[in-house]
Amino acid sequence: EHEAPSALFFRRDWLSSHGFIARQLTVVNGAGDSMSPTIRDGDALLVNRQDRHIKSERVYAFIQNNETRVKRLLWRYDGSLIIHSDNDAGQYPDEIVPPCDLEFISLIGRVVWRAGTVS
Repeated sequence: EHEAPSALFFRRDWLSSHGFIARQLTVVNGAGDSMSPTIRDGDALLVNRQDRHIKSERVYAFIQNNETRVKRLLWRYDGSLIIHSDNDAGQYPDEIVPPCDLEFISLIGRVVWRAGTVS
């Protein structure tokens, strides 16, 4: 599950320098290790809800089967979407969503920033 932290604060000049509009941003937490090392369990993720046009190989937050997910999305030559986990351990195979099933994915936005603990 990807629950949002209670509050995060960002400087207005930082937001505007990246072209972000505060009311178009939301925060979710990373859950699990499927996106490691890019995103670790518990990382706070800033999601730009204004960026909802999938650009191949970027990381997005989306809802699929009533579950909020954060994955790298890639387009295939046939219009299918690949849902990719960055963890190379081999336990998270790519998922292929055919064009006829894309309507079942609700894009929240692109992940544009993350914060987490230092180990």
